[in-house]
Amino acid sequence: MAIRQIAKAYNVRYQTIGDGCRRRLGLQDISEFRKLVKGWIDGDGKDLIDVLKKHSYQQGHTFIDDFFRNYPKEIRENIPRPVKTFNLEESRATVFSFRLPNEEAKNLRALAALEEKPIPEWIASIVTEALKIG
Repeated sequence: MAIRQIAKAYNVRYQTIGDGCRRRLGLQDISEFRKLVKGWIDGDGKDLIDVLKKHSYQQGHTFIDDFFRNYPKEIRENIPRPVKTFNLEESRATVFSFRLPNEEAKNLRALAALEEKPIPEWIASIVTEALKIG
């Protein structure tokens, strides 16, 4: 949610923000960044701070320290978290799992991001359409 909101606020693509949250921080995928942020929200920001400092100029370290020191716990605790709701349509669905080579997986992530959909939702829509045509 936050990545989409920031992209919209700065009138840039989702991938631009995702790139800043992943590649520029030396992470393999966006889920690593989400895990770091979740750790901070849950009260342990050390790993996130370490990654930010590792990939920033020394002059920015004071700003990073100040931000994390001064960000009120009560605000952090009120950050909205996604809520999984029961969906009758999903309850009648079958879950598939498969593997892709890394390059294809990277392309898949990019295409789903362009559509601003989670990867499973995007794949399901593509497969459903393909089966209707076939």
